[in-house]
Amino acid sequence: MISCSVFPSFVERVLFLGGQARDRRFCEEIARRIDLPAHIGDPLARVGRADGVKWNTGMDRRQAQPAWAVAVGLSIGAEMPNAA
Repeated sequence: MISCSVFPSFVERVLFLGGQARDRRFCEEIARRIDLPAHIGDPLARVGRADGVKWNTGMDRRQAQPAWAVAVGLSIGAEMPNAA
């Protein structure tokens, strides 16, 4: 495990988000170098679709969509207490 001065406890894993997270080899190499398990985050994993809405976004929701992390975070930020 890696000790990090920003967090009070140890870092147990790495979560990759953002457009660069789609580069699996890049993420695997970073995880290998820091010797931590890693996951590609999917901010849309728990976002449902409204019943009866048929949007063709061209996005394959079966694949992780890490590039949506900022948009999803900003859209829920006002709902969370103490959001910056």
